[in-house]
Amino acid sequence: KGFLMVSATPLTRSSHHAGEDFAKLRAARAAKQGS
Repeated sequence: KGFLMVSATPLTRSSHHAGEDFAKLRAARAAKQGS
């Protein structure tokens, strides 16, 4: 159904870093929402 979030940093070209970047983005987003 599409993507909820796309990580488009230079490091995300390798899937090895993609999961790591996504975890950081998700954590940062959760912190902003105060959850």
